[in-house]
Amino acid sequence: MSDEKKKNSRTMIVFIAILAASLVLGFLFGVVSRVIQKSIPDMQILLNQIMNIMAYVVPILFLFMNLTVAVIGFFYIRTSKKQAAVWDGEDEESIEQIEKRLSIPMLLVNAMLVLNFLFFAACIYLGETAELNKLMQDIICNGAIVLFIVGFVIEMILQKQTVDLEKQLNPEKRGNIFDMKFQEVWVNSCDEAQKLMIYKAGYQAFKITNYTCMGVWLLAFFAQFMFHTGIFPTICIGIIWLVLIMTYSITSYKLENKK
Repeated sequence: MSDEKKKNSRTMIVFIAILAASLVLGFLFGVVSRVIQKSIPDMQILLNQIMNIMAYVVPILFLFMNLTVAVIGFFYIRTSKKQAAVWDGEDEESIEQIEKRLSIPMLLVNAMLVLNFLFFAACIYLGETAELNKLMQDIICNGAIVLFIVGFVIEMILQKQTVDLEKQLNPEKRGNIFDMKFQEVWVNSCDEAQKLMIYKAGYQAFKITNYTCMGVWLLAFFAQFMFHTGIFPTICIGIIWLVLIMTYSITSYKLENKK
């Protein structure tokens, strides 16, 4: 048997082993979930108590997240502007340090964009469903709306200041963050090395998101039996997963047939 056939055989064996292990773990998880449901008849009472606690904790985390991103983001932008003001236009090491600093606010903005939506939805849900008095419900829900708007404003300011400073350091860069085609215009203004980096990062994001969708779908699948979450979460994750796979496949097909 050739080395290639041996390698393919080992790969197939590993794949079958992983598949079998996944099926066994799924079965065991289902059995354990049924045992837990039978041994804890007051599961719903326990979940309600957890929700009551989270109704106070989540809004605090929401506020803390906004404050933390604002303080760290504006700090890095301010120090980057000071360093850019004294840059002589030739020192490569200096501009690399500035651009490394500017990557921090952009990273925070990207994370904050998603976390704002998650915290907002969680606060509204907890404010409406937790066992709280009317005043506390109004405070949590209205406070979540205010924090969501403030967080969105912080995101826009951080992103605009970061992009403006990048354009100042690299005059060839183009794009306005308020333009719906900002990302397309920005990528088109990048050089080949930067485009390659963007494409590699995009492919890495595709792979990780693919695995994440699989894992989260499994959690949602078992949660619909353990916690009676219904089928809606699995459908939503399935739609996102399908869009991810089909977008990648269709785009690859179009690019391949352009050659």
